[in-house]
Amino acid sequence: MVTRVATARWSGPATRPAGGVVTGVGLALPGIDSGLELLAGAPARPAPPIDPAARLGRKGLRYKDRASVLALCAAADALRAAGLLGELGLTVAGERIGVVAATETGPIQTVCAASATLEEQTVTGLSPMDLPNASPNVIASTIAIRFGLRGVTMLFTNGPSSGLDALRWAATLLAARRLDHVLVVGVEAAEPAATDWLRARGLLADGGRALDGAVAVVVEAAPTALRRGAPALGVIGRYARRADAESATAAVLADSTEPGPPPRPPDLILTDRPLRANGTIIRDVGAAVGVAVGALGVVQCAAALSWLAEGDAGPVLAVSGPAAMMMLPAAGPRSAAGSGTAVLAGVP
Repeated sequence: MVTRVATARWSGPATRPAGGVVTGVGLALPGIDSGLELLAGAPARPAPPIDPAARLGRKGLRYKDRASVLALCAAADALRAAGLLGELGLTVAGERIGVVAATETGPIQTVCAASATLEEQTVTGLSPMDLPNASPNVIASTIAIRFGLRGVTMLFTNGPSSGLDALRWAATLLAARRLDHVLVVGVEAAEPAATDWLRARGLLADGGRALDGAVAVVVEAAPTALRRGAPALGVIGRYARRADAESATAAVLADSTEPGPPPRPPDLILTDRPLRANGTIIRDVGAAVGVAVGALGVVQCAAALSWLAEGDAGPVLAVSGPAAMMMLPAAGPRSAAGSGTAVLAGVP
């Protein structure tokens, strides 16, 4: 499902964001059709699981693990929404598009099945079609091969901070001019091995619901999006990773040594844990999709973009594990280049 939100265009260099901008969003979430629904809490009734074959067609999906095909669904919609994928294929050079994936469990079902086969039947029982899916980076690689994205591919499995870490590294790759566009995908597949793993680590309570879906966003350099005429949905703002959520939040909100006004306090905080916020609205997107773990930061990004599209909505602070990141409006004085609010901490 392509998420459609209101957009804003830059009026010129004076309002061009200094950080990476998001130009496309794709959702593959059961019962969720828009980013705003991620802020609405638990759904009234369970929705059927995502059917990748119905969205992508069956061709090319055989032997693929569920996490990869869920990621393909979200990736296809995000690329189309950003104007990078048309009826005839990519609209820009594939060498300048990279893929950064974030997950906690990824293809763990395939890994466990392969391990059981090795124990019971030795190597002779392994399928040459299934074993490649046990690779940790299979999600990013599958997306890159499917759509012809020949830039950098990366996978983050850093626990709850993985999604925000992936967004930060997308902006880093853009700042280093390694790429012009980065497809960031957060995905979890609620298969038996995955839910067992989450429960064993205390990340999923008995009777709890794990995410079985994916979210993708396209992040690109602001000048690149401006040249393409691609509307910006939001700006990747300041980021910090510390020992805990509170320290990361404090680092993001602290006054910067950069010139210009200090960052505006967030109007909305997205977090899955208790946090002192002095009256600021707080939402947990996990209530709508289930425990997202590694994908959480990318899900939060999609929710933040929809919030930012609502009139005069201000910045959104996403807190996931020991990482925090500010998401900023795409236009206006607070996101102007040089304001100090649209630059990732630690990114040149």
